Amino acid sequence: MMVVLSPVTATITRCWGGKYSLIIGAVVLGLSYVLRVGDIELPTLEAFHDIYWIAAAAGLFSAFAAVFIPSSRRQEANRTHTGNDVIIHGHVRDAPGRPARSAVTTLLTDTGEEVDWSRVEPDGSYSLVLPGPVVYQRITNADGYQPRAELVRIDKPGAYDVELGPRLELTGLVRLEGRPVSDASITVTTASGEVELTTTAGPDGRFAVRLGVTGRHVVSVIDPSTGASRSCHVVVLGSVAPLVVDLEPVSALTVDA
Repeated sequence: MMVVLSPVTATITRCWGGKYSLIIGAVVLGLSYVLRVGDIELPTLEAFHDIYWIAAAAGLFSAFAAVFIPSSRRQEANRTHTGNDVIIHGHVRDAPGRPARSAVTTLLTDTGEEVDWSRVEPDGSYSLVLPGPVVYQRITNADGYQPRAELVRIDKPGAYDVELGPRLELTGLVRLEGRPVSDASITVTTASGEVELTTTAGPDGRFAVRLGVTGRHVVSVIDPSTGASRSCHVVVLGSVAPLVVDLEPVSALTVDA
């Protein structure tokens, strides 16, 4: 029987599965050796010794990094529970009665201190724990809807349904030299360039579109028949006054060869 020392191979890596296997195999390469007995390769004690310390160092590094990487989870409100806690539940729906799948409901005291909040379930349901029956501020927000704030009196545990505010909507009028432009092409994009929606102006030059999120949008309008166009930034945080888009005429269309 002949014993030969050779550089460590993927045999070491296979001994340690998981996310650190490639790192361990790469670092141990050249540092340890395998013991070959006939046609069988066996890791030496030094190889396992190196792997142990490398894995331990990787674990310590992961734990150290986790301390400084902020969590994506929202912190719960600091609240003191008493024997008078009131548990309420209900559903968040829009005006036609459809459940809101992305809504968040927050309750505050009359002085503005946060009491509890809830992100709705896929069926629009929510639940909150309150310190007792009293008048609260209720703020409800959902993608595609105007936020809504109201005062509500919570007298006892039970169901308290919430109706969302109006849909986020952008309306406007397209004109060219003071006259309405029919069939103008309207495109709404985000500030980073993603297309949100497209529509066409009506015979009277008017348009109305529903937006999915609040924030800054870019509205671009082109009249296919004349080539007149215009783009503008619109910030939508709630209700917005109708937008008047006066197109800029062009003498001739420019086509890039």
